[in-house]
Formats: sequence, structure tokens, C-alpha cells
Amino acid sequence: IVGDDRVVIDGDGYAIIGNGSGYGIDTNGYDDIIIKNFAGINNFSTAIYLNNTNNAEILDNIINTYSLQNVQGIYVISSSSNNYARNIISTSGFGAYGINLISGTGNTFTNGRITAVNANDIRINSAIAIFNNVTFNKTDIGFENGATGSVSVKYYLDLVAREWQYDYFEGLAGSAGFCGDSKCSSEESPLTCVEDCQIRTTT
Repeated sequence: IVGDDRVVIDGDGYAIIGNGSGYGIDTNGYDDIIIKNFAGINNFSTAIYLNNTNNAEILDNIINTYSLQNVQGIYVISSSSNNYARNIISTSGFGAYGINLISGTGNTFTNGRITAVNANDIRINSAIAIFNNVTFNKTDIGFENGATGSVSVKYYLDLVAREWQYDYFEGLAGSAGFCGDSKCSSEESPLTCVEDCQIRTTT
């Protein structure tokens, strides 16, 4: 259980193993917490419990609830503006959610993977969250009865393509548009072009 604001809990590549109940890590109402680098937060009824916590960072953790039933990998209640990146979550028991979002806004999940075999990968009540480049085993998002929350799911791709009469045009993931006038000359790298491009004569 966390006991103060601005605490850093660094697993440093180690795992913590529970007995099938309780919380692996409970933020306990404190803010600006960092939880990172756990090779396993395993066999808890809730691996990470964000309880009335804001501005936390949950980074590079592996979570597995094994076959426990009616549990969750990450449980978020009354917690907002938290950043979750590169977490891998696995559950296989009945009713075992990968992520259970009860309430809170501005929670952002990036570049993670969720595998919930017998329940929703993501469960929503009144929370609002964004998922960027997060892989779902079943692409399964479920809502509680009467839920008022929402999620936005986005996937970004880098694109390099060839067009007749021009060498390349290019757009970076998440960018507002193409470089320069949208065209790259044969002298420019399609991955780094930043100048206005010239039409290449095609014969």
C-alpha cells in the first residue's frame, strides 16, 4: 500500500506473487505515483488498484491474474489524468477483466497489450479513457448496465507510399499533415523530408 504522494515503485525486473486475493499495489488515494518495471504482478485479485489517484504513471509492467475469477488486472476508481504505457495484462478466469474503469477522466493507455480470455479486455462504468496503439486479444470492450463512460481507441501508422510522377509522399504517425507541399524529391529521404519538394520529371 502506497503511503505518500510522489512515490516511485520500481520493480527493477522482479516479480511479486500473491496468494490469489488482495491488491498487488494499492495507490491508496495518493497522487503522482510511478509504478514501473515489474516482470510480474501476479496472482492478486487486483494487480494494480488506482484508488482516488491522479497524475500517476504505470509503465512497463507485466500483470497476470492466472485463472482467478471475478478479478481485474488494473482497477481504476475516482482516478484521473493517469498515464499507462507498455503494460502487458493477461487474465483467464471467468469475469476477470484486463482493465476495469469505474470512474475518472483523462486516463491514457499507450502501446500495451491486453488478453482477457473469459471476460472483457476493458470494462467501462462512468470512466473516460483513451487507448492509443493498445492491442486487444478479442477487441472486446464492455459496458456496465447504465454506464455513462466512454473510451476512444486509436491506432497510428507510419506511411510511405509511391505515386506516379513523384518519388514519395510521407506522413508521420500522429502528425497534422504531410511534409512541405506533400511531395519529396528523389534527393530527399521519405522518412525525414521536411523541405518543400520539387516535382521530378517523369519520362
